[in-house]
Amino acid sequence: MSLRILLSNFARTSREKGYRAAVRAVRERIVERHFESHFDIETRGVITPLELGFATADSHSYVATSYTDIFRMLRRLAPTPADVLLDYGCGKGRALVVAATFPFSQAIGVELSEPLVEEARRNLQLAARRFRCPRVEVWQGSAADYRVPDEVTIAYFNNPFSGGVLAQVLDRLRASLARRPRALRLACTLPPDSAFERTLEATPDIVAHDSAKHTDSDTHQRIFQLCA
Repeated sequence: MSLRILLSNFARTSREKGYRAAVRAVRERIVERHFESHFDIETRGVITPLELGFATADSHSYVATSYTDIFRMLRRLAPTPADVLLDYGCGKGRALVVAATFPFSQAIGVELSEPLVEEARRNLQLAARRFRCPRVEVWQGSAADYRVPDEVTIAYFNNPFSGGVLAQVLDRLRASLARRPRALRLACTLPPDSAFERTLEATPDIVAHDSAKHTDSDTHQRIFQLCA
């Protein structure tokens, strides 16, 4: 992006959202460009469910989590080789790429869109030289149909869906927990006042692992635990 465009975007954001929001947006754009180049991947952009061909009331647009938020969340989770990550709605694979630089024993992405799955797999191949995690893969299909491996210890959500799909995903996670009782954390990056967050807060067998942690972006992060 040229300096002229960057300054133009800064001025527009400053008018619409204020100076501090404009500074955050520029900083995040610089961070994004750095890590896209560092990993040699392309995960930017916003894609609506309609453009992806599966527009429903429960589907949300593809928007990659900011690198700042991904790194912050993973450091808080402090994964070890005993942990397996499951990224719901992994999109182009940005969170998977970053997660694979941490010492997970395995990282799995689930994504409904076949074109996004192809991009995610390509990005994983391009960034593989940076990985510490020995097994990284992407499963294509509905999250509601995915049988959760009994080794998963962290499920990650960047506000990928809500409603009926979320209910079925939680049932799948419960079934895995019943087969193999263990600590199972739900790590979430969410916009303000999301249906996803309200559902988790109202579900009896899900407890907040911590209070809401607001970042310097338009999203905030929560960690919950699904109880057996």
